[in-house]
Amino acid sequence: MIASPLNFPPCMNVSLPDSSVDHPVNKTLTERAELNRPALMSSPVKVLKNVLHKKVSGRLTLGELGEGGAFWRLHIGHGQLHYAGSVLGAHDRLRYLLHHYCSDLLPQLPDRLDQSEYDWLQNAWQERGLSFNQLRSLLQYLSQDALIQILSLPEASFQFDRNIGLSSILLSMSFKDLIHSGVKSIKTWQRLHSVLPSPLQRVHFIQDSVLSRPAVDALQKLKARSPEVSPQNIFAQGRSLYDLAVTFNLKLVSLAHTLYPLLQGGVIELRPYLTEGAAQRPIVACIDDSATVQRSVKLILESVGYRVNNITQPLSALSSLGREVPDVILLDINMPDMDGYTLCRLLRQCSALKEVPIIMLTGRDALLDKVRARLLGASEYLTKPFEPQALTDIIRQYVSLEAVA
Repeated sequence: MIASPLNFPPCMNVSLPDSSVDHPVNKTLTERAELNRPALMSSPVKVLKNVLHKKVSGRLTLGELGEGGAFWRLHIGHGQLHYAGSVLGAHDRLRYLLHHYCSDLLPQLPDRLDQSEYDWLQNAWQERGLSFNQLRSLLQYLSQDALIQILSLPEASFQFDRNIGLSSILLSMSFKDLIHSGVKSIKTWQRLHSVLPSPLQRVHFIQDSVLSRPAVDALQKLKARSPEVSPQNIFAQGRSLYDLAVTFNLKLVSLAHTLYPLLQGGVIELRPYLTEGAAQRPIVACIDDSATVQRSVKLILESVGYRVNNITQPLSALSSLGREVPDVILLDINMPDMDGYTLCRLLRQCSALKEVPIIMLTGRDALLDKVRARLLGASEYLTKPFEPQALTDIIRQYVSLEAVA
């Protein structure tokens, strides 16, 4: 389902409904079942309006699909926001937040998080002297930052999971209050979106670029804020905007404005947060004629760091997979032209693909179907509809991801 764009100017009149009042329902996203349909596309504002109207509880994942897209997760209880964070780059966001709002805690932040930023802050409250009021403020800042980035997207893929929550609930926040105080930043990121889609992208310096007057001025401004090393050398390290904002001691929006003439002038370029390991990111090929299943698999797996190769025509699968051998194959059983069993047998006869794990996707759950799939060379069997966690768990049995957040 593709929802039409909003008719009002972006964020000029963003008013999320009071969840205590019965409001008219938008026909494109009002049915409760719509929130459970995987990987739909819509305006984030429309999605949040429907969440508030329904007073639902669970986890909402939103983001832009593709190499440069960032994904965000909102934990919601009865239409209130418990927390909003990023899927990747949690360490960069937390370091930025502590630098600007709680610098005393910054030396205790490890080089790599082995837990979520939410749990790390909760432990800091329990064990490192962080007051409860400070904890609530930091979680609110992180959540508002995520909301600003979400609402700057013109359109996003989204998926709602009712049974996934936080380790503990520390606060409930009003969507309306958080958005109202962040409207100015939302409008700024909307204007920048075509050039700077996400602060979770990494900045890289382009060698031998021609410097315009605005670009020179921008570099001089950054040099003045970090005189011990040139901005070009810092950009060569491939840091995210959150990380650069700490280096130059700037708020994120101010940094974005400073970088804008450098991006426009071709002095720097943006690459995905996972660029450093993009070539090594595990590839999952999904062979399924259903566009809904394809969108769901892509959203679930790319949001945690896998690359997904979508194949909707089973007859073209062999040639497509031969060009780029995947690490795992997801294979639907019921497809036109060629069923999954036949294709599984053919894949096992291909020397380049015979060792690649094949996970059969099907609505059937009979023992005979599972036995048949095993006999033809399938490694696993996953029944549709499946939970996001079930899909990621079964993929991780065969190929794992290095920590990237």
